[in-house]
Amino acid sequence: MKTVYRGFTPEQLQSQYSARAAVPEHPQIFQRWRRMSVDFRALSHAELNIPYGESPREKVDLFLPSTENPPLLVFIHGGYWQAMDKGDFSFIARELVARGIAVALPGYDLCPAVTLDQIAAQVRRALLWLKLKAPEYGVDSKQMHLCGHSAGGQL
Repeated sequence: MKTVYRGFTPEQLQSQYSARAAVPEHPQIFQRWRRMSVDFRALSHAELNIPYGESPREKVDLFLPSTENPPLLVFIHGGYWQAMDKGDFSFIARELVARGIAVALPGYDLCPAVTLDQIAAQVRRALLWLKLKAPEYGVDSKQMHLCGHSAGGQL
């Protein structure tokens, strides 16, 4: 069979980019993340499902530390642009909030109902909303940082 890149056939190359094939236990990992997130939301000081746009998924979860004027980390969830939700990743806020950092997790619509361009526009809208509204929640809007998981890291 013909190779297309560094000795890989098209099928082999495709499998090299399959995160799910590389981590076959991913369903159990995702389930553990969901449980940890539910547990953390139950115990945390959070403002959940704050709308930043018109779509039902255009909502932000904001986890706040007890410190005054904390910096803000915005975490964009992953899921191959087609799955998962901001609520699946609440657990990542636990240690950050404990160290005085506010954490925002914006939601966004999923493909194929929308395009990647529309998702990117929703994330931009969420970031602008957070920049403008952060002071209302006691968060320092001049100290916003951005990260994400998988597709969220791409966004």
